[in-house]
Amino acid sequence: MNRIIAKVRGLLSTSDPTLSSRLIVAALVGVFGALITSAQYSGKAQFHSDFGMLWFGARALFHGLSPYPLIGPGKEFDYMWPLIYPLPAVVSVMPLAVFTERVAATLFVFVSSALLSFGLTRDGWYRMPLFISEAFL
Repeated sequence: MNRIIAKVRGLLSTSDPTLSSRLIVAALVGVFGALITSAQYSGKAQFHSDFGMLWFGARALFHGLSPYPLIGPGKEFDYMWPLIYPLPAVVSVMPLAVFTERVAATLFVFVSSALLSFGLTRDGWYRMPLFISEAFL
């Protein structure tokens, strides 16, 4: 066990992470974020996240509809707030609109968390505590 801890310390203490270690850590962070997101949807009927508004909006656009009058309290996509994101945000989610909301949100969090992790480690590991913060979780 001490060898493993020493190896991890050695890996994370280097000021210039290797490309392969950054890719591995980015993949692990992506999986971690995806698991958290998927768990949020488990066992909660009609659960929606703010990403769900974008997902629903993208699906509405595919049908030629404006998403703005369809999203909000008591509307077709019943969410506690109306859609406040600009249309380019909705358009950017269109590739994920073919999936269910849960799968689309999980994929989105996986990719964005992995890319964020990869970018943050370009010059060291010191920014990694972000991923155990309440804001990320």
